[in-house]
Amino acid sequence: MLKIATLLKDAHLDSMRLIGVNVSSFGAGNRDVNLTYEMPTSTAGSWVTSNVATRRAGPSVAVTGFSAYPIKGPLEILNRFTLSERSPAHYVWLALALLMPLVTITVAVYVARARGMPRRWLWVFASLIATPAFFINWTTGEVGFRSAWFLLFGGAATSAGPAAPWVVSFALPIGAGIAYLKVRRWRQGPLRRLPAVVAPSQPNKRLKLTGGDRSKGNGVLCPWRGTDFVPHSCAGGRVARSLSAIR
Repeated sequence: MLKIATLLKDAHLDSMRLIGVNVSSFGAGNRDVNLTYEMPTSTAGSWVTSNVATRRAGPSVAVTGFSAYPIKGPLEILNRFTLSERSPAHYVWLALALLMPLVTITVAVYVARARGMPRRWLWVFASLIATPAFFINWTTGEVGFRSAWFLLFGGAATSAGPAAPWVVSFALPIGAGIAYLKVRRWRQGPLRRLPAVVAPSQPNKRLKLTGGDRSKGNGVLCPWRGTDFVPHSCAGGRVARSLSAIR
């Protein structure tokens, strides 16, 4: 408490600003409230941030915690998103957070164009889901991993408020990979099941003879026997011309 009193001694309490509120309820009429403040001090460039935790149980309110610590400036400036003075890990995280949405959206469009594919729109949605997630605190450089996190589009940059730090996240496009392979397998499947192509039969160009059995072609004329019709082939197996042809 003495350290807190020393910090608040030089603080300009009349310039105190509320920068964060966290409320959690439990039971009927019971809740916890955490309030975060920041204020400048008499020392140039020095600020103080403090947190007050209260609990309301029915009609009574009690202070359950209080803390204060010095900071180098307003949290809005300290936690702003900037590319200056960042480590290589910051740039790697930012590049992956920008790349993953391009991958997931490209695959989603590819799946959406596969017309006729069963459950096509379900696979479009699945291609936009990425997991697990990796994140970095843009202010402190702290990195983390969450196996149960699912990111839509595979990349995100979020902040809990104007004074809160930015968190840049990316996730592996597992859904996009599975959806892409599903479409490839579906496109190749019909090619393996195509029936064999049967060549069309050639038209029958044989001379149609009058009389006799036309389907068997055994109605012929023999020139040395006049115009008598015989139901069998001529001697020697040669076919004579039809009477109409002779005329």
